[in-house]
Amino acid sequence: MDPLDVVRHLVGMKAQLPLNQYLGLWWRLDDFGRAAIDDVGRLLTETKLVRIVVMRGTIHLMTAAERVLAIRIVLALVQVPPRASGARACRSRWRTSMTGF
Repeated sequence: MDPLDVVRHLVGMKAQLPLNQYLGLWWRLDDFGRAAIDDVGRLLTETKLVRIVVMRGTIHLMTAAERVLAIRIVLALVQVPPRASGARACRSRWRTSMTGF
């Protein structure tokens, strides 16, 4: 399993500090070493992996596809009109935003 597969499997990984992502991968990969560190750097440069603020203002490492999904979910929840009926409106917006995934 490579770093991209690990992050995809986890659907994001906490990366609040720049070294957190490497520590998280070190715990999860049996053969973590210089090659894996280089892979993470390359994947970040190619934007196949991205660091993004997702939950509670915390930075997470995600794949580019998961980033799009996370942004769509957040925007769907934020755009619920104030008069809408709470949870039902949020679920409806969420389902609409997931079209195509």
